[in-house]
Amino acid sequence: MEISSDSQCIPHSPPQMCELNADNDKTNHLELDALPRREAVSKINARHDPMAHHLPVELSAMIFWQCLPALPPPESFNRADDGLDSQLAQITHSLTSVNQNWRNIACSTPTLWNSIFLNVKEDVLCQENFDSLLTNIKLRLQRSGSLPLNIRFRDQIDDIEDLDDIDLSLRQAIVEELCREAHRWQNICFVGLEKVLENIPKYTSELTVGAPQLSCLILEKTDELNYHRHRWSPTIGNFNAPSPSPSYLSLKISLLDADIFNFHRLTISHFHSPITSSTFLYILVNSPCLTTFTTRIGPTAKDNRPSLAQFNFPFRHTSLHTFDLKIGRRDIDDPFPKITLPNLENLKLTTSSFRCSGFHEFLCRSSSRLKNFDLTSFWDEENFISTLHLMPALEVLHSDTEISPRFFQHLGRTADRAAGFLPCLQAIHFTTHKFPEENFSWSLIRTMIPVEPTINHRPLSKVTVELHPELRLSEEEEIILKDLWESDIVIEVIVKY
Repeated sequence: MEISSDSQCIPHSPPQMCELNADNDKTNHLELDALPRREAVSKINARHDPMAHHLPVELSAMIFWQCLPALPPPESFNRADDGLDSQLAQITHSLTSVNQNWRNIACSTPTLWNSIFLNVKEDVLCQENFDSLLTNIKLRLQRSGSLPLNIRFRDQIDDIEDLDDIDLSLRQAIVEELCREAHRWQNICFVGLEKVLENIPKYTSELTVGAPQLSCLILEKTDELNYHRHRWSPTIGNFNAPSPSPSYLSLKISLLDADIFNFHRLTISHFHSPITSSTFLYILVNSPCLTTFTTRIGPTAKDNRPSLAQFNFPFRHTSLHTFDLKIGRRDIDDPFPKITLPNLENLKLTTSSFRCSGFHEFLCRSSSRLKNFDLTSFWDEENFISTLHLMPALEVLHSDTEISPRFFQHLGRTADRAAGFLPCLQAIHFTTHKFPEENFSWSLIRTMIPVEPTINHRPLSKVTVELHPELRLSEEEEIILKDLWESDIVIEVIVKY
């Protein structure tokens, strides 16, 4: 048989062949010598195998969970500068990239995936990035199992004047995907455009199991230019189930129906949009644990409030200690019918008129422990001074009102202070642009500061004055102000533009 081949054999001389054979024999001997050493090294490596490869899965999952950053408190849950979105993405990526064992453990640990923090930016939200983002959201929701969800969605748009040029379909798709798991909501924050958030009721309307685990709910609109054009009820209002009972509630939207929530666990509440006076009373009466309450009473687009006669009974709320109330209309009904807040310590009132008897009667019942009083209003001098007589524990007074010089003279008289007029007052903040120029003088500040403390009162330690830019100091006033600065009292002068 004849075998033909196109390949050519490389000719070698006998000495070269002997040299190649010697090299092969040397290599074989080295491999044989390395076998025992390899076995010895393998045994050493086996004895020093990382413990993480032998830990129970549950313990490894617990260690992985400890790597996650702590959730922010409800007061700062809506912040966008804490970097939680990038931290969560980096940690989960690292845990799933070490080896197959770690990846399996991480992917099967729901506590690593039940927090979703999204900062959507206009310059990066294209179709390609959106597909990847939506896939990541679905994957996290799937891996989180049935655990409660912590969600923060922030829609960051620098220029809100050209809303018609922005494609909102991608944002709406993200919100819709998050709303499908609304029955697992625990700490929720949606900050975005009204046209995106207004579809939340539609997305959740078919859910019938409610949100029994909801603890924190924050809904904020960013396009305040269109604030008065549309009114819509918050998300949970469309649940065909028992009302959720959050402990922290912050709404920068219109609240039309207060009874959609159960307020028995509510401790902190911020309503930045107007609510009716009856809604305010309904929330206050039905929130026994409420400690901080910020609200604005005024007209709404749809005012279905019941008669205030249903609240015409004595009521004491013993938990509330911080109260911030803004009244947006002059003809408001008395918002405090027979309500007493005996433990109130911080009160901020912004109203167009403080002359109604309801305010004065409320302070008579609720100001015995008041320490900080911030008032922006228009009222008469007698009413103002008589009201301050009701605050024996007041330490800080912040006033942006039309106060006459008589108040400062009254405050500076030792006899009046000894008689019980603001004996604990330590700091006062007022603005001069509310004063008529002919009635205001820096000498009034010097007269109201006692030189020596007495048994019945302490001297002021701080005075903050906001100057209107049109007010100018005379030479005499500059000398008085210099004398005040050289005293022990802290004088702050702020030019308010």
